[in-house]
Amino acid sequence: MFGAIILLDVPKKEARIGTAHYAIQGGFRGFGMVPPAAWHYVSVQADLDHVGFWCYLQPKEVVVKVFNDEAQRFEDAAADVLARYANLALSGAMSSALITYPHANFGPWYGLVQHIPSVDFPPPLHVEDSGTGSRFAKAFQGTHGGDANAFLAEFQYAFVNWYVTQASASSDEAAFARWRHLLLAVYNAGESSIGEAGDLLPRLVDTLLRQFDLLGDEWFAPDGFLAGAQAGYLVEDMTDTGVPDLVEKGAQLSAYIQKRQSRL
Repeated sequence: MFGAIILLDVPKKEARIGTAHYAIQGGFRGFGMVPPAAWHYVSVQADLDHVGFWCYLQPKEVVVKVFNDEAQRFEDAAADVLARYANLALSGAMSSALITYPHANFGPWYGLVQHIPSVDFPPPLHVEDSGTGSRFAKAFQGTHGGDANAFLAEFQYAFVNWYVTQASASSDEAAFARWRHLLLAVYNAGESSIGEAGDLLPRLVDTLLRQFDLLGDEWFAPDGFLAGAQAGYLVEDMTDTGVPDLVEKGAQLSAYIQKRQSRL
């Protein structure tokens, strides 16, 4: 069921998969026992930069990438190389050269990427939203046609692509800007829009709590965009709907923010 991500010709400094970091040395060939049916981001330190790629593993799939030092990028391995390393990885013959995936990290990681579909990757990060009305209406009803899955896919990808590229020279600040825009749109959606959005908000709050876990306490200052008055508007509006799931998730979000602010 598990797969493997094989990395060839990489600089032996540091490798990352998801949120886990490892110092590496000669003999390192990648990651084994990698959970399938999920997106993974893998990178290595090359000089002072981090270079990485996204991949979606199917059950028992082996991905083989070769690092092109001159171009400073990963490339797909040739078919014969892929076949050879796939056989070695799945047979267990190269287990000693693979770092076992940190399975304790998978639940939190999956909570960051679970709504990103396995096809048509990456989800588009929109610069402007279509439609009319509030920012939330334009993003949810306009750009995403009222499709909660599409909205969540963009919301998750915008955050996680910014997060995993922070160590690189090309940190995706455009992705962060889009995530911030969508977050503030949700904060100011209003009670009626929240109630009309179906199961979007409960699932979005679950995603938010996973994302917030990765941010330092300084992000939760009462005068900041993340946990300031606008976050309170969302909690209040979710409570005022009277819908049990929304009331419960609003309370969870409020309690989480209060806990993080208590550390400041």
